[in-house]
Amino acid sequence: MTASPLKIALAAALLALQACAAGPPALESHNGAVGPAAFRRVLAETSGTTLIVDVRSRGEHAEGAPHGSINMPIKSLAERLDALPTDRPVVFYCDSGIRARRAFDLTRARRPQLKVYWLDAYSTCSPDGSCWVEPRTH
Repeated sequence: MTASPLKIALAAALLALQACAAGPPALESHNGAVGPAAFRRVLAETSGTTLIVDVRSRGEHAEGAPHGSINMPIKSLAERLDALPTDRPVVFYCDSGIRARRAFDLTRARRPQLKVYWLDAYSTCSPDGSCWVEPRTH
């Protein structure tokens, strides 16, 4: 017995609604660390599903930052944690991963309900928002 086109369409619509209700997909990470491949996928996103927070200084951010990112320098992040969204993932960015990890640790300690990650890679971005990202060796 085959399913009618209407039943197939209804099943597809139900699956789509369930996917939307589940929220944005989780990023591939290891203890919150996002590697270069996963970060490149975030950069390629055009829907704005994931927020990239550049935790470098304002001057560093002005010289080049990931397209669509916002700047929240690590020195003032603690006072601005309430501004982070609860409805989508956040990836903390810096050029070596060190400040991004500090931002991740701080946010997980003070706002554990947020979906936060940090870029565990070396990176540099040009003023047009394009970025070079390579793995860190630990």
